[in-house]
Amino acid sequence: DDRSGYVLSCNSEVIDTLWDGKNDQNGDSDEGEYDCVTAKFSKDEKNGVVVSCGGVVVDTIWNEFDEIPGSINEIENNCTAKLIEINGSVGIEMSCDVSGVDSLWSCDGKTFDPNKALCKKDVLYSCGEKAYDPDTALCKSGVIYSCGGMAYDPDSALCKENKLFSCKGVPYDPDTHYCQNKMDVSEYGKLSYGGQDYKTIVISDQTWMAENLNYGDSVENPNLKGATWCGGGEGDKQGDCSKYGRLYTWTAAVNKSESECGKGVKCDLSEMKIVQGICPDGWHLPNDADFEELLNSVDNRGYSGADLKSVSGWNDKDVVRGFGLDAYGFNAIPAGAYSDGKFSATGKNALFWSSSLDASFEYPSIFWLKYNDEKASLVPQISKSIGQSVRCIMN
Repeated sequence: DDRSGYVLSCNSEVIDTLWDGKNDQNGDSDEGEYDCVTAKFSKDEKNGVVVSCGGVVVDTIWNEFDEIPGSINEIENNCTAKLIEINGSVGIEMSCDVSGVDSLWSCDGKTFDPNKALCKKDVLYSCGEKAYDPDTALCKSGVIYSCGGMAYDPDSALCKENKLFSCKGVPYDPDTHYCQNKMDVSEYGKLSYGGQDYKTIVISDQTWMAENLNYGDSVENPNLKGATWCGGGEGDKQGDCSKYGRLYTWTAAVNKSESECGKGVKCDLSEMKIVQGICPDGWHLPNDADFEELLNSVDNRGYSGADLKSVSGWNDKDVVRGFGLDAYGFNAIPAGAYSDGKFSATGKNALFWSSSLDASFEYPSIFWLKYNDEKASLVPQISKSIGQSVRCIMN
């Protein structure tokens, strides 16, 4: 009303007036307002709603399932009243014959609009006339900032696809930049090969492709025929080459024929300091020493796998064990493997061929990152015929 009170009415008939404590006058319709400073709402044992002021009951409103009228005020006219929640705040909603009459909201004695503020532990939270939860959002300059259920400061992180990207307190866009050596925001380099552009990154003294190789021209390169498949598949269905890159047999990865270096064939490449394989000119298929140097550069208390893994695509949603941190821009994605006509381990494993072989010259190594392990490791003696991913490194 015009004196900052709340008028409760049913069928246009005034039932009661509650005052917010800023007025010295009592409610006109009921002299038992007791200079109400705090309005409290609670359910009684008969499923009614008790409205009290300063610990003194002012009114009781019953819902339509009870035939007993309010005991304090007999002019209830079978009105309904229920506790409702809007944006996390609980208030009282009153209506008569399904027609809305009024809603009353109070937070530690202060009336408020639940569409504009949230009452939490008797404190109101409003940002730009919108309710927000301080446990999951930050209010800054009248704007609410929340990312994947977490509060964040836009001056120190960027939210993209419900994930935060920050490098030493500096926000960056992962589509165009990466956090070089966990220290500085750097723009991705670019490598053009086979009609596709690839992002490149620098980690210490090494320059790596930041995406899985997706080259499969078997006309130009016959060694690829029948030896490469789209990663990310399941069962007998191939995946998406544009997202996961291709899977290659080791023989195809080193750009040799099956008769030269296939399964069961000794293939001594030790005289070659580096093996270009199917990588572009000026780049090569990494060997064990290259991967060991990478591990030494990124090792963080044994969390090298977490630092190298992509922030999405992994089965386990735990930040350390499943989804990675991609702290260096390497963006290792779990493209899985191909063996005996079946795709497997998509979302679980990122597997990269090494050009290095064991002493028998029959079994190569792989660089392996798993969804349930925060570490990355070199694993020896792998069958050459399994299809796995390739990352090239600059000479």
